[in-house]
Amino acid sequence: MTRPSDMTRRSLLDAATRIFAERGFSDASIRAITRRAKANQAAVTYHFGGKDGLYRAVLILAFETFDDLFKFDSTDLETVDRDVAVRTFLTRQLEPLLRRSDFNNYLRIFAWESVKRSPVFDAYVASEPIPIFRAAVAIAGRYLPASASQEQVLLVGIWFVQQASIFIRDFDRLSKPPLNLALDADFTERLAALVCQLVLGALNGLAASPPAPLPPRVQQAR
Repeated sequence: MTRPSDMTRRSLLDAATRIFAERGFSDASIRAITRRAKANQAAVTYHFGGKDGLYRAVLILAFETFDDLFKFDSTDLETVDRDVAVRTFLTRQLEPLLRRSDFNNYLRIFAWESVKRSPVFDAYVASEPIPIFRAAVAIAGRYLPASASQEQVLLVGIWFVQQASIFIRDFDRLSKPPLNLALDADFTERLAALVCQLVLGALNGLAASPPAPLPPRVQQAR
């Protein structure tokens, strides 16, 4: 049987995931979380040590979910056709449009972090590998020559991972006026095809015309 303590912890995590997704870390309050979880602040302190610990626990769940979805081992990245790898990555990234689950909330939390980075997120990503970014960098890097700098590979990977995320981040707005998009399976399939076409066009263009080496940083005169 599930203990009441475990149920309270799960309720706090569920409520925190939704509140952090709605408001971002800085504007999410423990009061709002505990009200939604029907728990008290002492339970947050007991289970997580406070707001930072609760947010870190939510981030751990988020990244574990991504790890399952974007699990590309080194053999896959090296042997599968690179265009196929791009299509697989983007299609998986758009799956949350059909799930309406915590996955969407996790993506919205990451969207908040891209706008206003929290110290808890910075500390976590500094200590843990991020599967989705690791996979994005590895896949996008296959379109760059061996002479490309690590900075160029990272920048292309960052650009690549953002191409589908905007649709996940703003799915609520997309389905409402004035756009009124029908976010069903057919729409998601068409969207995935379009995003893949655009991204592959850019990456294959990059492969055909590799970027020039970035100029060295200019030292400012003292």
